Order: sequence, then C-alpha cells, then structure tokens
Amino acid sequence: PRPGLGEGGAIPPPRQGRGGGLSQGDDACSPTLPDAPGRGRRAAAVAAALYVLDHLFFALAFALKTCFQKIADPGDIAPTAAVAFAINHIAAVFLPAALGYLWIPSPDGGFVLAACMAAASLGLALLIPRHPEKGNETILSGLVATPAE
Repeated sequence: PRPGLGEGGAIPPPRQGRGGGLSQGDDACSPTLPDAPGRGRRAAAVAAALYVLDHLFFALAFALKTCFQKIADPGDIAPTAAVAFAINHIAAVFLPAALGYLWIPSPDGGFVLAACMAAASLGLALLIPRHPEKGNETILSGLVATPAE
C-alpha cells in the first residue's frame, strides 16, 4: 500500500489529533479543526447586532420618507414613491446576480463594489439639509443662481 493509506489502500478514518480537533495523522502538516468554546456566544452577539442594525435602518428609511413628505408637493408623492419602489425592486433583483457573477473572478470585487455603492449612498444622503423646506431640498440649493426679477 501507498504511504498514508490504511489496509487495502483505503483512507483511514479521522482520529482525535493533538489540537483537540479531527486529524488525519500526527505530522505537522495535518489539518486540525480547533475547538471553539465561545462560538455560540459570538454567534448570538452577531445576530443581536444585526437585529439592532435592521431596526436602525428601518428607522432611517422611515425618517427619509417623513423628510420627503415635508418638502414634496402632495401630488408628487405617489408617482415618486412608485418610481422609488420600481428602482428598489430592480436593484434587489439585479445587484445580487451582478455581484454573484463578479464573485467568480474576484471575491473581493463584490465587497469593494458594494462598499463603493454604500459610500455613494451615504454621500447623497449627506446632501439632505438638517431643516428641509421648499427651495432648500439639498445643501447645494444655495449654490444655484436664482433668476433675476
């Protein structure tokens, strides 16, 4: 039989190694799976953090809709909401597929592209003034020249 194989050339079953995990042999190159006693607590903490972030994002979306209602004409709200819903739906369908295809050649590329989109979204959100009103819908409103009377 070849070295490292059991009787009849079969791979021997895994056995308990020195690192406390499963091991194929006693040599230094054998893979081991270390025990992780705090894994359950870490998973619960991550789940709790994600739960809080989900509620935070929901509150921010609610605040954005409230801001929009303060500055928009009532007749513009329904068509704008319909367009926003359509854009959101397209993004929810297209982005996972596009980022999945990007994942194949470059796993890091998907995260970089998503981070760039998040940074662009943050930049656009920062253009909303603290006290929006008609004529002051963005912090760039003051830079636009007003027509002479």
